[in-house]
Amino acid sequence: MNLDQDIINRLERPIRKTWDYIGPDALEAFGDTNNEGAIELCLDANRLVTAAEDPNAELLVLHLIDEHGYTEVLKFLAKHIDLV
Repeated sequence: MNLDQDIINRLERPIRKTWDYIGPDALEAFGDTNNEGAIELCLDANRLVTAAEDPNAELLVLHLIDEHGYTEVLKFLAKHIDLV
């Protein structure tokens, strides 16, 4: 599966929903963060399931990580989805 606009279209909503849920607390706890750090917080600890209630997004991210590696997926998403 390619890291492309289709992936952004499928993951942007659940990632934004997750950030809306955890962002204020994360910023309070950790202070300012860069966009990559914000994306990482959204992907960690099954938050796409618990905060965004989107198990399909979680499975997609896991598949992408298996195929491309965590760092590449994180950098791709941070480049295309601005949270902070």
